[in-house]
Amino acid sequence: MTKNVAQVVFGLAVEGPFDYAVPYNQKELIGIGKRVSVLFNRHKRMGFVVGFIERSKFKQLNPILDVLDEGAPSINEKAVELTRLLHQHCGCTWGEALETYLPAGLRKGKKLDLKNVLKEKFLNKTGKTTLIHQGEGLKTWEVLVKEIKKTLDLNQSVIVLVPETELLDFVSEKIKKEISASLFILGKKSTAKKDLEIWQNIREQKGSIVIGLRSAIFSPVQDLGLIIVREEENSAYRQEQTPHYHVSDIAHFRKKTEQCNLVFTSAAPLAETWYEAQEKKWEIMDFSSNNTKFQLVDMTNYNPAKSSIVSVPLQNRIQDDLQNNKKIILFMNRRGFFTFTRCSQCEHVLKCSRCSKNLTYLASKDSLVCSRCNTSQELPKVCPNCRGSYLRSSGMGVEKLKDTLKKFYPFAKVLTLDKDTKVLPKFFDILVATQAVVKYYERLKVPTVAVMNFDGELNYFDFRSGQRAFTLLVHLRNMAQENFVVQTRMRDNYCLS
Repeated sequence: MTKNVAQVVFGLAVEGPFDYAVPYNQKELIGIGKRVSVLFNRHKRMGFVVGFIERSKFKQLNPILDVLDEGAPSINEKAVELTRLLHQHCGCTWGEALETYLPAGLRKGKKLDLKNVLKEKFLNKTGKTTLIHQGEGLKTWEVLVKEIKKTLDLNQSVIVLVPETELLDFVSEKIKKEISASLFILGKKSTAKKDLEIWQNIREQKGSIVIGLRSAIFSPVQDLGLIIVREEENSAYRQEQTPHYHVSDIAHFRKKTEQCNLVFTSAAPLAETWYEAQEKKWEIMDFSSNNTKFQLVDMTNYNPAKSSIVSVPLQNRIQDDLQNNKKIILFMNRRGFFTFTRCSQCEHVLKCSRCSKNLTYLASKDSLVCSRCNTSQELPKVCPNCRGSYLRSSGMGVEKLKDTLKKFYPFAKVLTLDKDTKVLPKFFDILVATQAVVKYYERLKVPTVAVMNFDGELNYFDFRSGQRAFTLLVHLRNMAQENFVVQTRMRDNYCLS
């Protein structure tokens, strides 16, 4: 390959590649996937070499100033191809895609002498895709452990992705009990220096297991044999900043470029995933059986002005469970005590100054909090709009429901769980929970789970609201061992059929 002119891209919102002259003394050192230092728009910047040409159509070219990767490239040729696919698919520049592949410590132009790694041999690689439609988690884990062991026996590496930080320890402990192998956990808070050290170790270790959040899909493992995406329906797998991508897409790209096996697990697969699994004839394993008794309570039979939010059938269910020392989870996806505060004089509603969402009153902190961006402020004594002193709070959140239940069942231990809860409660009779409880659906099992107001999950102006509501129902039902109760005024909705 003639290395007269290097084609370089940058981690900026500018399309490339750009041509740079390769000095004679750097021709042996430079290569595809290496980071280089160059002048770009009169500033010294770090770029990535993505190719070489013999001649440029431009007469005068700036030279490569320095090659930052003194040994092996920081990004191998397969990763360069992967980022090219990401660039084409996700609407970002090639340089932005390449930057995503690197830890923060290598995005700032730090020099590094990386060891060469052996080229992969595509032996025993089938490139198979499997969808596990899971219910009770034990059977799913048996399949996953078997697949991981099979991959490690071939001295190939495994990437396991989880959507939430809280699941990192849970999944890593599960794997440690069954498998003895080099294990790397990505996603916990650490320094840039530590992240770079882990990145180098992953790159140089064969037959390792990487467990991490969304960005772990870019782990530079040697000889990738298996990718597992746990709970593929989780919205946390979608990257909202540039480059915009979904983990499932990157997993498919890596499968294509590295011929590895790919396994998705999901209690309620995304509609597009289910469609693709059937169209492309993936292997589908269905472990979704559930023997829980389902009870639908039609709330149109109750006058909201005179009735409690806890319907009579649900009151009876709770009473029976408490008498038999059985635990209950009541799901209400609203934090705080009151869900909005309004001035009775001018009808002004207190909203978040940053995102315009109604502020929620938290009795535990005696303050107003935005449930979206977590901005908080003191409850004002007068209306900020008309200066009147007629502010009234209303609506029901988990704190208010907790107070209501204490009046009904004074001897029961009633606790709440929301996104501020740091430790999963173990000792309770009734747990009033927001959506934060769903992340524990494999660890927290109780006889009865009830959804207090399912209609609120459907009233979003979003084409995926039905899918999200259905996914939520499936996860909550999987937490119920005996009874699953849903209160609704929309009993004919397709999510409940």
